Amino acid sequence: MYTRPAGPRSIGGVLDDAIRLYKAAARGWWLPSALTGLLGAGISLSVALTVGLTPQNPAAFLSQLRSPVVVGGYALLLLASIYLYCVIIGNLNTVFLGGEPRATAGFADALKVLPAAVLATIAWMLAFIGGFVLLVIPGIWLIGRLQLWPVALVAERGGARGALGRSWRLVAGHWWRTATIATIVALMLMVLSFAVGLVMAAVAAVSHGDVRTSMLVSQGLSTVMNVVMTPALPAAAVAMYYDLRLRREGDDLTARVGSLPPA
Repeated sequence: MYTRPAGPRSIGGVLDDAIRLYKAAARGWWLPSALTGLLGAGISLSVALTVGLTPQNPAAFLSQLRSPVVVGGYALLLLASIYLYCVIIGNLNTVFLGGEPRATAGFADALKVLPAAVLATIAWMLAFIGGFVLLVIPGIWLIGRLQLWPVALVAERGGARGALGRSWRLVAGHWWRTATIATIVALMLMVLSFAVGLVMAAVAAVSHGDVRTSMLVSQGLSTVMNVVMTPALPAAAVAMYYDLRLRREGDDLTARVGSLPPA
């Protein structure tokens, strides 16, 4: 059972809240996270089989990557990933507010915010690209200011513009704090990815040139890793979102959240 914080927390406290929320909501996020991992693995394998496991002609390889099958597959993956990310956020948000985690919860609600989530994703990507074109640093700054929009969208249902604006206002004056938390979580995930990468390299070394077997085993390990890792940043985002709201809205938010019935 997750116990939400009664007041603003330190950086370490927010990280601790994120870890506790991640664990408490596991029964809720495992299914959408598994679907995300399986869909990604399926499309990756399909693309590999379409373009060949060991392409020899770079020009032909690039041409195949631009084929409707490959482009359509990745477009489907992006849309499904946005949807399932909203499902994961919804489950984490429910547990944070005192509800019980349920594997089938959040799928219908995520459909309601999917159009706004797609629009917000496009706007976020344009800001990301535009910021990096302007000498990188503006891009990093914009990412930090807008990083909480998925939580704001799911929690408040204010539409794409409202969610982006909500994140912008919440992070104002707390950019370094939120960037530090997100960076620590990302570094932890990178360490885990590196460890899994070593295992994949070992598998490739003992497969004696059997590319297909090596790819299947590596894809399986990658899928399991993605299922475990996918909810980590959303859990940190939910913890940061409510921590910033407590800092800005204080006792009023505590009273309103405490009055909500369990989901």
